[in-house]
Amino acid sequence: MTKQRWINKMMRVTMGVLLCIFLVGVGRNIYVAADAPSNVLFISSYSYSFDSVPDQVEGIKSVLDEKYVNYDLEFMDTKRFNSGRNYENYYDFLNYRLSSRKPYDVIIVGDDNALQFLLDHEDTLVKDVPVVFLGINDMNRVTDATSRPNYTGIYEEMSVEENIELAMQLQPGLKEIVAIYDNTRTGIGEYEAFMAVRHQYPDIQFSGINYSEVSRLEFEERLSTLDHSQALMYLSMIENNMQQVITVDEAVQEIVRLTETVVYTPTIGGSGKGLLGGYSVSYFEHGRLAAQMAVDIIQGKNLKDIPVITESPNQYIIDYNVLMQHGLDENKLPEETILINAPEPFFDSIRWLLLPALLVIIILTMISALMFVDNRRKRLTAIDLQEKNDELTSLYEELTAQEEELRAQYEELEDHRQELIKSRRKYKELAYTDVLTGLNNRVYLYKILEREFRNEKKSGVLFFVDLDNFKYINDSFGHILGDEVLRVIGHRLRNIMDEDTIVIRIGGDEFVLANFSDSNEINHQDFLDQVNACLEEMVTIGEQEIFASGSIGIVAFPEHGKTAEELIRKADIAMYQAKENGKGQAVYYNDFMGANATNLMGIQNNIRFAIERDQFELYLQPQISVKDQSLVSFEGLIRWNVPGEGVISPGDFIPIAEQLGLIHRIGRWVYQEAFSSIQRIEEELGRTLKIAVNVSAMEITRPHFTQEFIELLELHQVQPNKLIIELTESVFLEAAERHIDTLKWLQDIGIEIHLDDFGTGYSSLNYLRLLPIDVVKLDRDFIKDITVNEKQADLTESLIHIIHNLGKTVIAEGVETEDQLNMLQQMSCDIIQGYYYAKPMTLDEALDFAKKSQAI
Repeated sequence: MTKQRWINKMMRVTMGVLLCIFLVGVGRNIYVAADAPSNVLFISSYSYSFDSVPDQVEGIKSVLDEKYVNYDLEFMDTKRFNSGRNYENYYDFLNYRLSSRKPYDVIIVGDDNALQFLLDHEDTLVKDVPVVFLGINDMNRVTDATSRPNYTGIYEEMSVEENIELAMQLQPGLKEIVAIYDNTRTGIGEYEAFMAVRHQYPDIQFSGINYSEVSRLEFEERLSTLDHSQALMYLSMIENNMQQVITVDEAVQEIVRLTETVVYTPTIGGSGKGLLGGYSVSYFEHGRLAAQMAVDIIQGKNLKDIPVITESPNQYIIDYNVLMQHGLDENKLPEETILINAPEPFFDSIRWLLLPALLVIIILTMISALMFVDNRRKRLTAIDLQEKNDELTSLYEELTAQEEELRAQYEELEDHRQELIKSRRKYKELAYTDVLTGLNNRVYLYKILEREFRNEKKSGVLFFVDLDNFKYINDSFGHILGDEVLRVIGHRLRNIMDEDTIVIRIGGDEFVLANFSDSNEINHQDFLDQVNACLEEMVTIGEQEIFASGSIGIVAFPEHGKTAEELIRKADIAMYQAKENGKGQAVYYNDFMGANATNLMGIQNNIRFAIERDQFELYLQPQISVKDQSLVSFEGLIRWNVPGEGVISPGDFIPIAEQLGLIHRIGRWVYQEAFSSIQRIEEELGRTLKIAVNVSAMEITRPHFTQEFIELLELHQVQPNKLIIELTESVFLEAAERHIDTLKWLQDIGIEIHLDDFGTGYSSLNYLRLLPIDVVKLDRDFIKDITVNEKQADLTESLIHIIHNLGKTVIAEGVETEDQLNMLQQMSCDIIQGYYYAKPMTLDEALDFAKKSQAI
């Protein structure tokens, strides 16, 4: 064999080896398509732009694409359009679509609203199609769904404890964790889960910021004052206090802009965008597991053999840049933590070069082998030189990469520094600026007034302007147009400003104009004419033409005051006098405008006299057991018997007593009368009948309420289990959220807690399960029409069953007819109260009633 033929043969072998390597590299991308007869429908509660949805969709596609399953995607977009009309339109669309095509093999639903939508329309939309759900964080809804034959899926559990443990590990000096949440169903539920674990961490203070209930300025001020001993837990921030919806990205940008403290999140939303992250829900994994369940169903697996996954597939996801920014120790992270935005290792950055480099080495090796016999010395020299060259090249590339990385880090730090300077400058501007109109705010007014007061030669006039009937503009045209009216008027008033005049919006529809002078020569009327011209000129917004007027209170300084507080208070009094005079007027303050305050003082004295002169009476109304018609307790109802005027209902004087701070004295009188009545009933009847008394939120939230209550019980020698405390629905919710420990303490010492007037407020049925309630009293509005309104009767019966299922007793108020009593007996109501048995009565009349009831 000649040398040339031998070389040709070796080249063919080399090409064969290279072809094999190429086929190995690309062979894994070759597949054989299969038939795809199956169809799956995915319905998301939100839009594709919502933070969790793309990962859910990618997780679903990763399984269905591999199994060649056709799928359609639908988005309800309820986060932005959460209205009944949106649900109705979507139902019509989906019903038409499903009725016009072959049924889907499986339906996958994402998040709570979509699942509830299918549950509500199961008969028309779902029928017998299997449903797989994911992203459901309401276990009650999961239980409801899985009680039906064709539902299974994955429960999304928020990992609160793991994130708290992570925060304590990364921040050893942590003293407080502040949760950001809102009034959405998800926000309230996640905040309750957050607060539910606080007892496990006694050294950490737990608190919350409700984004739906604080103003933008309050929110910014709260976040900007957080320090490194505190941490933020981002739960939900979708709806602000003006019921405006923002995206997750907008919420994250807002948080990052306002605070320098560490922000954890139990969801992937916000990770990689400025938040540190945490032990988060993996939406991709949720989607992948749901799709795998759908494939198992398509392949014939029985739905009963596919259990609900209740352990949410969560994982630690941490933003490396944020970790470094706050100087946190990376070594304290769990081993399974996924770091995002971490600098790529050098080896990974050149991994794509390995295969080409390997091919080059093989080719060089083969060529070197061909020339080995007659060129061994040159081959060894060339290899040695090549290896050194590769080493130097690698070292050069590594140094270049490090230089670029350091330059990028420097530029990033410089950008952060500039952003910090801008943020501080912006914060100073916002501190003195009204966001809506761009005018200066109340804080700026106080600052300027106090400065001017220090100049004894300065004098001036302050005009306090309040727009008349502005509420009707908001009610008629909406708050958006109302805000535009305020902007227009604010702009007009700004034109009055000069070097001696400032214009302020202090809140709502109120403006203040202050004119300063080094002399007393200020033409009040000319200035007032300019203000009225701004107010009375027609405001045109779009096609709406609006006319406004204002009531103006005028004070002069230093004659009417030498402090900002005193001056504004007197201007406000003069303004209200202008409104009382018929509105659209200007009134100068005088010292005789204190009539209203004097009148309130007179009412305060009358209430004090009523307590001292025994003008209050405690009436008792019986509460009767439905089961055996026996008397079980009384409700105590206060009445004010004014000599010469007759009996005054508590609805007429209790609100005034609360306003004047006298409700505590009235409450103490009611408790003492109830204790005395209990003792007398025991003496004359030989048995105990409990008495229920109403307690206001102002009483139960007083700092020393529990101590004073114990002292009263001991003074009258009454056992706590002989008393019932009633709180109305709105008062109960207000007190319970801030003082739940006080309510639990009352319950623990034996006092029954009754929820009064249930159904008149906006509380969730979930409160009945979570809060310390023994008895629920259905408001009379539920009872009055149950004999003539079938839907009202069905609603009342359903409520009674729900309350019974929660292990609580039901009292029906306002029962006045035998037909109502009979229907409530059929509904299994426990106790009846109303005029059918007796009106509220004195203690003596109540004793006679009890004796007759006992005799029967």
